[in-house]
Amino acid sequence: MKKVYLILTHSGSIPSKLIKYYTGFKYSHISIALKKDIDNMYSFGRKKYNNHFNGGFIIENKNSKFYKKFNKTTCTILELEVSNVSYKKLVKLLNHYKDNIDIYKYDFLGIIFSIFNITYKRNNYSVCSEFVGRLLEESSIYYFNKKRIKPIDFLNIPNIKKIYEGLLLDY
Repeated sequence: MKKVYLILTHSGSIPSKLIKYYTGFKYSHISIALKKDIDNMYSFGRKKYNNHFNGGFIIENKNSKFYKKFNKTTCTILELEVSNVSYKKLVKLLNHYKDNIDIYKYDFLGIIFSIFNITYKRNNYSVCSEFVGRLLEESSIYYFNKKRIKPIDFLNIPNIKKIYEGLLLDY
């Protein structure tokens, strides 16, 4: 068995405040990490810390300029045990995203459609919660069985364990 880590965060940036307002959940973003130190977190979000509109697949680090700017980012870190087979599938998927980083874009339009409960899928576009959810499903770790996955949905995964809650930079 291996472990993976889901990191729910709320930075306090303008987009995160809008998402928090819309969802009603205290966290507005989710990332996945393969190691407990969460030095590399994978998600969909802004590619440059000072540009809301240039988004896509990202590799985050808690010591980045973004988290230094938003140093009051709150988080909950969840630990999930997965089979060795599922872990290998997950690593393979993440390597695919890393190798093709430039073709994946953040789905700003999908966010707008979700507000009106309209399902609209575009290839190579995603938001953080759909990305992490898709990784879990395609790795045979967990199936959500719903059209729209939100950050709060990850708390309902059976056998998930909360290992930390507080400021991201204090972890």
